Amino acid sequence: MALVAIAGLLPGEWIAETVPRSWLAPGRDKIGHAVGFMLLTLTFRFWRGRGAVAVEWIPGSVLILTGFALIHEYSQQWIPDRTPDGEDLVADLLGIGVGILLAVWLFPAKGSKSA
Repeated sequence: MALVAIAGLLPGEWIAETVPRSWLAPGRDKIGHAVGFMLLTLTFRFWRGRGAVAVEWIPGSVLILTGFALIHEYSQQWIPDRTPDGEDLVADLLGIGVGILLAVWLFPAKGSKSA
């Protein structure tokens, strides 16, 4: 989560100078948001351990990651050349949802009959 927080605090000008232009095409940042939050969600799943059932890790991870996404977007108003973006927030939330679906499907709790 610290890496996502740091990335969110980088000035827009620095990103424009450092990241390849092809990565900055309109809409591509949404993919980065979704993938980043999907990976964070999967991290929460593994942090809880192999035996954790969905009810043990999903509510907390949704609450923490949604709060983090809101703070992440809101705080960008104070960072040079960055602005809060509702579409980025939607991409973050979609990433959380996809992460949950993948975790439940690919990594069911030990002893679970699903999958």
